[in-house]
Amino acid sequence: AASDVYKRQALERALRSRVLGQDEACHALARQVALGHRGLRLTDRRPRSAVLLTGGTGTGKTLLATTLADHLAAARQEAGEALIRVDTAMLTSEHLGSTLLGAPPGYVGSDRREGWLTSRIAASPHAVLLLDEIDKASPLIRDNLLLELLGNGTVTDYSGRTVDASGLDVVLTANTGARALTRQAPGLGPGEDPRAVARRQVRQLLAPEVLGRLDAVVLMEPLDRDRMSRVLDQVLVTLARVCARSGYTVEVTHQAREILLTQALARPDGARRLHREVERALAAPLLDQDAGTYRTHVDEHGHITLTRTTPKDALNQDKTPTTDEHTPL
Repeated sequence: AASDVYKRQALERALRSRVLGQDEACHALARQVALGHRGLRLTDRRPRSAVLLTGGTGTGKTLLATTLADHLAAARQEAGEALIRVDTAMLTSEHLGSTLLGAPPGYVGSDRREGWLTSRIAASPHAVLLLDEIDKASPLIRDNLLLELLGNGTVTDYSGRTVDASGLDVVLTANTGARALTRQAPGLGPGEDPRAVARRQVRQLLAPEVLGRLDAVVLMEPLDRDRMSRVLDQVLVTLARVCARSGYTVEVTHQAREILLTQALARPDGARRLHREVERALAAPLLDQDAGTYRTHVDEHGHITLTRTTPKDALNQDKTPTTDEHTPL
C-alpha cells in the first residue's frame, strides 16, 4: 500500500540501501519524514519535515535527499519534480537572490516565472526541497527565506506572490562542523567531544529563531576506512553490473582494491570521486578490448592495470579462490 511507504521502517530501509555508513542520519531523517506524512506533527502551517544535514563533503548529504525524493515520488505517482534542488551557495547577494525568488513588478525578468522557487513549489507541492550548502549563502537571504518557510509553511517571491509550502519535506545541507568531526578543528583538546564542538558551530551558523524551527540537526559521520570501504564495495557492485551488460567481467584483486580505498581516503571528496576513479581505472581500459574476463594487476609504481585471463588462468582461479587474493565481481 502507498501508506506503507511513509512508515519509518520503510523510509529508513530505502535510505540505508543507498547511503552507506550513515545509519544514524538515515534513522533521524526517516523518523522526521514519517512524523510529517503520518499526521503526527504537533504544529501545523509548516513543511511536513525540516532537517539540517551537516558534515564533510562526500558523506552522503545530497544522496540522502535524492534517495528520499525517489522513494516518496514512487508512492505519489504525480506530475512535477520529485526533488526541487537549490544551490544556495549561489545566493551571495540580493542581486543573485533574484534568480531564486524573481524580480519585482516592472523589473527585467518579472514576467518570466518558470524558474522561480515559488513557481517550482506551486507545480510540485509535495516534493523534497533541497537547500544545498546553506552555510555559503548570504545570511540575510537565507534567514529571511527560512524564517518564512519553516515558520509559516509559505514562500513569497519578490513579485509578492505567496505559495503554500506545507506539503514539502525540506532538507538543508552544510559543511559546518566537518573539521571538528574529524578532530581537525583548531584548539580541539584531547578531552573535548568533537560532536559537541560541531553542534556549537552549527548554532553559530543559523539564527536562533531559524534553528529552533528545524525538526532535527543531523551530524553526518566522517568517512573512516570502514565506511569508505563499504562505499567502495557498492561502487564495485555497480561496476560489475555495468560491465556485464557489455560482456565484460572484471576481477578486482585485494591489492587493487586497497589502492582504490587508500586513494579515496586521501581526498576530502573521496566518496564523491569513487565512481569516477573506478570508471577511470577499471572501466576505461576496456574500451579497446574484446568482451571477456579481465583481472587487475598492480605494477611496481602502484598503478592498476587490467590483463585478460586465459582459459587456463580461469580454470586455476576456480580451483583456488580466496577472498584475500581478489574480490570477484
